[in-house]
Amino acid sequence: MLSNTTEVKKGVTIFGTGNLGLSLLKSLMDRDVPVSNKHFGIDESELLVNEQNMEIITSVNFDSSDLELFREKVSCVIVTVTGAVLEKEIDFLLRLQVPLIIMSTKFDEELIKSKIADSDISVMFLPNGLLAIIDFWKRLQKLPMLGDEYEVTASLNESHQNSKQDPSGTGINTLNYLKQKGFKAEFDLSEFRPGVDGYYGCMACKRVARSQLDLGVDEEFLDAHGYHTYRLNYDMAQDYMQSMYESLKSLEDYSIPGVFTFKIYFSQQGIIIIHNMNGRDFYAEGVIKSMNFLEDHKKGVYSVHDLIN
Repeated sequence: MLSNTTEVKKGVTIFGTGNLGLSLLKSLMDRDVPVSNKHFGIDESELLVNEQNMEIITSVNFDSSDLELFREKVSCVIVTVTGAVLEKEIDFLLRLQVPLIIMSTKFDEELIKSKIADSDISVMFLPNGLLAIIDFWKRLQKLPMLGDEYEVTASLNESHQNSKQDPSGTGINTLNYLKQKGFKAEFDLSEFRPGVDGYYGCMACKRVARSQLDLGVDEEFLDAHGYHTYRLNYDMAQDYMQSMYESLKSLEDYSIPGVFTFKIYFSQQGIIIIHNMNGRDFYAEGVIKSMNFLEDHKKGVYSVHDLIN
């Protein structure tokens, strides 16, 4: 079993050597998690840190005769590409026949899960690797249903680095959890445009540096951050919201100055929930937890719901 480090002798391979993939790789190595010396990049010209003696390969130039050796040496593949790339590469990933941890967001879920259903591997969907967020979702799941006599609206203002190609998967998941409990949260991301600020119903996505600085993002982290502010507005559900506040308040203990902040407080209109992340180092925690889980579950499709339960 894995803990903060791992006893697994096989190495982890990253599929998608962009900013998130490379940051995860470094964080896993810092935690003494064994990693493979081969990682998948979408562009053959991408380079990994030379001193680590690692090689970037692609699904195109991967030699199928190396499959058996690959399976012997790789414990799991962590997928960090965009949802669109995942849809194109899922057949190749399944041919590898090793466990997958998929951190991609905004993809055709029905398509991906239908393909995985015919495979013999274990797959974990992990849109966020922060333990604080996993705990946050767990507590939201445990909330009672909001009575039909109450109306509480939920909105989200999220900010990520300009290079992010999709909306916040973390924010989408959180709004959907709230909707399951009876909160009103209507959004449509079909017109999402990368690289610009946009408003999509109850969800605002900030990608322009000036807007992000106005939100309080430190200039140092403009190219690596995830800021989320949820506003839960209500008139008549005071007892319910007080109970919700009390169940979430201790999440503030996860806060690490300068790195991660979780806050919840009352405003004149309702409750404000904030979770802000600078950098990407701590996403490895949820990945290690997922690796633990997949060690005990050899076949099947799993989500963060299974992980937090």
